[in-house]
Amino acid sequence: MTISSTVNRVSYSGNGSTTAFSFGYLFFSNADLKVILVVNSTGAETTKTITTHYTITGAGDASGGTVTMGTAPASGETLVIIREVNLTQGLDLVENDAFPSDLVEQELDELTMMSQQINTEVDRSFKLSDGDTSGVDTTLPTPVALKTFRWNAGLTALEEANDPGAAETAAAASAVTASTKADESAASAVLAAAYAVKVDGAASGSDHSSKAWAIGGTGITDTSSKGAAKEWASNPEDDTVAGAGTFSALHYSAKATVQATLATNYATKVDGAVTGSDFSSKAWAIGGTDVTSTASRGAAKEWATTVEDTTVDGTGYSALHHSAKAAARATAALAAKITVSTSSPSGGSDGDIWYKVT
Repeated sequence: MTISSTVNRVSYSGNGSTTAFSFGYLFFSNADLKVILVVNSTGAETTKTITTHYTITGAGDASGGTVTMGTAPASGETLVIIREVNLTQGLDLVENDAFPSDLVEQELDELTMMSQQINTEVDRSFKLSDGDTSGVDTTLPTPVALKTFRWNAGLTALEEANDPGAAETAAAASAVTASTKADESAASAVLAAAYAVKVDGAASGSDHSSKAWAIGGTGITDTSSKGAAKEWASNPEDDTVAGAGTFSALHYSAKATVQATLATNYATKVDGAVTGSDFSSKAWAIGGTDVTSTASRGAAKEWATTVEDTTVDGTGYSALHHSAKAAARATAALAAKITVSTSSPSGGSDGDIWYKVT
């Protein structure tokens, strides 16, 4: 039979329901057909298996045949049916036998199919135009992963080159990374600034800025268990820093000054009481207002050295007074006469001693 069609491939768009797909070109054997299912969105191709995925009718029919799929191709899928015959010749003509015209014609038909098959592949291949006179070598370079090819500078052959798309993708990824890092840096700068100077609340979570801890701020000033360095140093006397019982260095310094002044007064004040009826060590030692010549008081020096017959506190006399009196009595004793008599003396002086003899 003749072959009037130059077509050896046909394609159909799936719709999820159609399973029978007819084509209008001659094929002699089911093995002469290849059925491919293509996913349009990715270009992924799957060669289907006869009987497992589809069946064929119409072998040897000049008007073509039908491929019936077991599962209807879905929307977004394309079914491709290609006639692909073996590039061999199996007819052996025996000398002096009757001429097998039908077999010869079939072989001629298969040769035509081979020509159409090769022509289709040539049409779908990379090739120079009919009018090209450059004489370039179209041999492809040895494949290298992630490389493309281009005409060399001398326009004599193809050469490998970096894929512009890959470079663009890498540049875009680097730009995204740079942008992300810039955003992170900006956020870090904002956070760093907050940790440095923010005084109207926490910098992050419960953390406050250096400035807040230094001079005070919301959540630090007058806050339990916190307080700024400035407040711990200089809050006025008796003004708490971080709740009851917490005072500044200035507070304790003022208290220490008061205590130091009081200690000095207790040591040296002589112009009156230190506090209440308490007097200084110096006043009690050498005398002072309300100690010297004061009832029930008197200084140690006064109790030691006030002259004879002069009271220290209005009623009592000094050690010097009593010492003088004792000395006088001792002198009188030494000057006294000792008299022995059988009767009481009729006269004599203070200090005289007499013994009565019986």
